[in-house]
Amino acid sequence: MSNNRYPQFLFWCRRQIWIRLMDKARSLQAAYDEGAEKNNAIFYAGLTEAEILQFENKLRRILKNYEETERYEK
Repeated sequence: MSNNRYPQFLFWCRRQIWIRLMDKARSLQAAYDEGAEKNNAIFYAGLTEAEILQFENKLRRILKNYEETERYEK
């Protein structure tokens, strides 16, 4: 993505990295989505929506802990 295409956006979101899928990757998207859906069905089988949300919130907290630790170790 060139800087002159979205200059105002890049000014506000400098920490974001934009990527574009090439044709080959786009052709694999449906297979990836199907596999991800099957995986999620197995992974979350028997859990309520509330349990899923609690679990995912805990994972976010764990990730945040790692990110903070990584920042302080540099």
